[in-house]
Amino acid sequence: MVVFESIGGLEISLWLALNQTGINATPINPRQIRNFAQAKGKLAKTDNIDAKIIAQYGQAMKYC
Repeated sequence: MVVFESIGGLEISLWLALNQTGINATPINPRQIRNFAQAKGKLAKTDNIDAKIIAQYGQAMKYC
């Protein structure tokens, strides 16, 4: 399972490509990710931190 932030429609081609190859994928509302990160006390914003938070969110919400 792949979880990723939805970004104003830019994620649609990724979502379709993953699903066409048989990989389950779910776009997540960025506000939910931000709220999850804040609840964990992660206020810094880098690609590395974002990737970890999104993965943790997917696991916590049982997407993965």
